[in-house]
This record gives sequence, structure tokens and C-alpha cells, in this order.
Amino acid sequence: MEEFNALFERGTAQLGEIVFLDGREWKKPGFLARRKLRASISDLEAALRIYPESWQSLVFIGKAFQALGEEEQCLDHFLRAAALEPTNRSIAKEAGAAAGRLGKHDLAAQVMRESASLHPGDGALHTNLGLAYLLSGQADLAKVEFKIVVAAEPDNPVAKRLVEVAAGVVSQEIECPKSQGEVAALL
Repeated sequence: MEEFNALFERGTAQLGEIVFLDGREWKKPGFLARRKLRASISDLEAALRIYPESWQSLVFIGKAFQALGEEEQCLDHFLRAAALEPTNRSIAKEAGAAAGRLGKHDLAAQVMRESASLHPGDGALHTNLGLAYLLSGQADLAKVEFKIVVAAEPDNPVAKRLVEVAAGVVSQEIECPKSQGEVAALL
């Protein structure tokens, strides 16, 4: 376990200000940052060989791949972490967002569904799940999720508008959006 801890600490320390876990956007990493990200991935993968159940290592590797713009690898690691911790809402949001960036909205909904059912007050999780449903053509389910957000956050104008958009898609008054950009245009 000592070797695992050393690899994990070194791997996460190398991420420094390159990878953010709080939703902040980062700039595209330069040459040195990419080298640090690769070194971090290597250390964390070595840690995983020692302790394969380390969902934390998987999340950090996923974030490193995200920073590198390697979305398939990012998604793979978030999905593996979600399989180990299916009720962890932070992992569910990360995995859902990664799947959404790849246009895999059905998968995004699938990975967020269980966690969302356990966390009815998490407006961000339910909004993301609703968007995944909406973008996968399941506006009726999207509307349910957006209504959950409105119930938890009655002063949230975006959630209220998303309920209207989903209702418009269900009634066929609005064409179902196919991208996050199309959703944003409807807000």
C-alpha cells in the first residue's frame, strides 16, 4: 500500500494547476504541461495495477486525458470509476459530461440515472441528465428531470425554460435539438 500511496501522491501532485476539479475551464496545455499530464497518467496507471479498485486514480486519469483532449480515453476512465462507485454523483456528472462531449447522449443518461435517483436535490446532475435525455430524443424524460430541478430550485430561470423547451419538443412545437449549441439557442 505504501507504493500505491507514493505513486498516487506523485501522480496527483503533477496535475497541479493543469487539471481542475471544480468546473473551471483551463487553457490547452502546452508542451511542458502535456509532459506532466503524461507522467501523471503513467504514475496513476502504475498505482491502479497495485490497487485496481482505486476509483480516485481513475478519475484523475480521466481528468488528465480530458485536459489532453483525448475524450475517448477520458470517458473510458470515468466509466470505469462510475462502475466502481455508481452512486457517486461527481463521477456520474464527469462521465455523463464526457459521454455528452462525444455525442453519446444515451450513454450519458445511462451513467447518470442511478446517481440522480439517489440525489434529488442535485440540480446540476438532474440538469445534465435532462439534457442527455433531450439530446437523445427522449424529451418526455428530459421534462421530468427539468421539473425536478425547478422543484429544488424554484428561482432557476434556466431550469424553467428547459421545462418549456422539453414540453415544446414533446408537443412537436419545437424541433428536438441535436447539440448543446442548439439547446443554448433555445434558452
